[in-house]
Amino acid sequence: MKIFKILRLVIIGFWFALAIGCSGQIIEGKILNVERVYWHEGCFYSFTVPIENSVGFHNVSAPRGLCDRDNVSIIPDVPTGEKMWVHYVIEKRVDTYLDKLEIHVHAVTDINGGGWNHGKLGTGQTTVIE
Repeated sequence: MKIFKILRLVIIGFWFALAIGCSGQIIEGKILNVERVYWHEGCFYSFTVPIENSVGFHNVSAPRGLCDRDNVSIIPDVPTGEKMWVHYVIEKRVDTYLDKLEIHVHAVTDINGGGWNHGKLGTGQTTVIE
């Protein structure tokens, strides 16, 4: 009888630990001063931003994770003369999930094609159709 009580406590403890361990950590972020936007494939985008205190630029990728294309929004609401920007929300659980990616641009034509690489399965370049 005592063994069943111990076994029951172990099972309850396991399920409790699983429930706590699977709750995700939500991370929100912004990428500011975006000069160019590149769409590589699916939900994978990268952005050219200036390097602080320099005349150079570097590429920043949006956090990658499991996603649905419905999680990505292109919002043409940036006034002319202002810098584009990006807002993202990811959830880290067992895997990383991209819950939201909002890319704020001047116009949809600000999206450029970007390269992709699937290793042995090949490489290519995304072409944006205007």
